[in-house]
Amino acid sequence: MTTIHRWLWLGCAAALLHAASCHAADSAEIVERCIYEIGEFGADAIDICVKQDQAAEKALRNYPPEAAALIEACTKRMKGGGWVMIQRCVDRRLAPSPEINETPHQ
Repeated sequence: MTTIHRWLWLGCAAALLHAASCHAADSAEIVERCIYEIGEFGADAIDICVKQDQAAEKALRNYPPEAAALIEACTKRMKGGGWVMIQRCVDRRLAPSPEINETPHQ
């Protein structure tokens, strides 16, 4: 077994064990996405990716009901990037836009 295959195998095994103990509704999807995206960097990177995505998914569940449509729209657009990207999409759209000063600067 080559070194890269050994790392991928260890990363996958660690991620799958982690997924078994997770409480996120779609932890298997999160783990799978993290393995495919950053599995080459090892089990620690996969673990960080999984934990960040789970935290973002949990945070989005606690957003106010008024944000539901926005969360749904961002989920449709950004699902491939994971929950962290979906949360960033929502947060950018919820952020107050800078006020435009209507008086010309002199």
